[in-house]
Amino acid sequence: MMEKLEKTNKNKQNESYPCLLSEFTHKSKRGKNIEKQKKKNKKHNMRRKIARQKRHINTYDSNKKYIKNLSNIRLTTDQTNLLAKGLKFIPTPVTKEKKHQTIIN
Repeated sequence: MMEKLEKTNKNKQNESYPCLLSEFTHKSKRGKNIEKQKKKNKKHNMRRKIARQKRHINTYDSNKKYIKNLSNIRLTTDQTNLLAKGLKFIPTPVTKEKKHQTIIN
């Protein structure tokens, strides 16, 4: 049976068909679209970055209103944000262990 398959494969000839669209025009159109998309993504990312920075500055300024620093030491933004959470805020440490809960039927 294998011999029959080998004989049939040897007799087949590969033919190349002409392309209707040239590769040059296809690549150039595709390249332009990719460049447009890259520019659009870059603008979008810059807008998001600026909005994130403004939001960060606004939260820092609003947190700074409620804190009265009586020491000579200047507080960092992280310290200011932590103090703004209040006296009842308790930070919890991050654990790497994942606890799996078993469901009992």
